[in-house]
Amino acid sequence: MELEEELATAEMLDVKHLADVIVEIGFECTRCGACCKGEEEEHIATVFPSEIRNIQKSKGMKWRDIARPMPFGMTEGVKGELKGETFEWALQIGNCGDCSFYRETDGGGVCGIYSDKPLICETYPFSIDLEGSSKPDGEIVQKIGGVVVHECEGIGREIDYEDAMKLAEILKKRTIRDIKEAIEVIEKYKNSKIKTRTMVVHDSEGAKDRDGKFL
Repeated sequence: MELEEELATAEMLDVKHLADVIVEIGFECTRCGACCKGEEEEHIATVFPSEIRNIQKSKGMKWRDIARPMPFGMTEGVKGELKGETFEWALQIGNCGDCSFYRETDGGGVCGIYSDKPLICETYPFSIDLEGSSKPDGEIVQKIGGVVVHECEGIGREIDYEDAMKLAEILKKRTIRDIKEAIEVIEKYKNSKIKTRTMVVHDSEGAKDRDGKFL
């Protein structure tokens, strides 16, 4: 399935059906922090350019303190400088590999950008599989009616239907946004004039350096 076809399919997703599936599966966040931590591998959570700017506006932070180039295709030089070419951004991580915005307090995990967190964080542990070119990332433990469930200890807990509807609406929004971003990334990459650079991030807005500045 081409991305344009996936987008049309995503835009027709039935929110009520998604909510019914979420209720059937069950979910309640336990604040375990597992989805924010880097266990065997460093934490990777996709964040879009507009989401980065929302966090900048809210927190007054620099681009590189919020996001890092997606590590795939990147290498690190002797002085820590990044080299290579990659696509999209991931939330910044700390020395331990956890999301840099993750905090532990009162026996549970807390998100430092909770009100501005990316769509991928808002919808975890759920994603949508349209059986097209884009496939869900991460370990999958269950799949019902196109709703993919990723590993999480909160799965199976009772969820209020109103909360399930809100989650379903965000899940549909994220699915549409993911595809639109992918389409824009491909288009901008094809039209990119960048030939040789030490480090390039191609996102839905164009080619940028690690500070989010256009090249």
